[in-house]
Amino acid sequence: MTEILRYFEYSHLPAHLHVISKPFSDLAHKMEDLLPSGPEKSTGLRKLLEAKDCMVRASLDVTPAELFASEYVQSPQVCQACKIGAHYRCENCVCGDNLHGETDD
Repeated sequence: MTEILRYFEYSHLPAHLHVISKPFSDLAHKMEDLLPSGPEKSTGLRKLLEAKDCMVRASLDVTPAELFASEYVQSPQVCQACKIGAHYRCENCVCGDNLHGETDD
């Protein structure tokens, strides 16, 4: 496994930022599995990481409620804590954490 993949980890981020970071992580891991090692793959993963970092920083200017209200966030259940940015870990939420929370269906 390529060392750069560790930088695509997102569990340390607040839950509302998982929505932004997870697709980059998923794509990075797919490319790691699909493509042979080489300079183009390394460059592609590095640039994907740069893009992910930019998008996470850009999302800091958006409230959790705005992120979860987006038509692009397709989650059947989002806990109230995630919606207001006061996430303490919850069950059955898009954030994937499992400790507390009421969800909206």
